[in-house]
Amino acid sequence: MNNSLKSFLDYKIILVFCIGLLPLAYPLFSEGMFMDGVIYAAVANNLYEGYGSFWDLSFSDTIIGPFRGHPPLAIYLESWFHHLFSGSFLSERIYSLFTWIANGFLIVCIWRNLKLPQNLSWTPLLIWVLMPVVFWSFSNNMLENTMGIFISKSAIIIKDWEDKRL
Repeated sequence: MNNSLKSFLDYKIILVFCIGLLPLAYPLFSEGMFMDGVIYAAVANNLYEGYGSFWDLSFSDTIIGPFRGHPPLAIYLESWFHHLFSGSFLSERIYSLFTWIANGFLIVCIWRNLKLPQNLSWTPLLIWVLMPVVFWSFSNNMLENTMGIFISKSAIIIKDWEDKRL
């Protein structure tokens, strides 16, 4: 394992991820979700089964006709997890877990990119992990989970661009 990966996988960061996973694991892997998350999962599953397309998402033939008004990228990405896990109800749960891990990873990257003390890079992760809205959002398959990945990555890109400009 190279040194940059070893330094990133500091035991404190791994410990914080484990602390955050403890209260998230049960609601994440039990059946049932907030209504919005169920609808997003159904639309992603329909996309996996061939109903609709990226720009023309489909929920049902009878209710919510064409599914519009939501960004399709998150649903499209989730449909790939339905491909990977054969449409199981665990598909959306594993997708939520993936987005949780990716968001946590990017939070640590932002801290390090800001050139703040490296030995404290676990603190913003701990603060984020302990917020109740984080447990709720990730256990209920909200679109904001995917949006957080792109917002965090854009912050990193903007900071890198600013550093190169100066």
